[in-house]
Amino acid sequence: MNEQTEATNILSTLAHFNNPRDYQELHWEGSFEDYLKLVRESPRVSRNAFQRMYDMILSHGTEEYSEHKKKIIRY
Repeated sequence: MNEQTEATNILSTLAHFNNPRDYQELHWEGSFEDYLKLVRESPRVSRNAFQRMYDMILSHGTEEYSEHKKKIIRY
């Protein structure tokens, strides 16, 4: 494969991952009032990184058991 063909393949692969709609969602711009409107429509928007991580852990399920009369949750 020559260098130009290889460069074209790389660029076409990158273009496949370049979606303007995804970019706009990740780089949202607006006023504080606009942000509050988004939060009212979807409260999950306001969750911080720790809360999102906890959601990911819970999505895999939990198991509850007792140890020495104490209720323990295994994640």
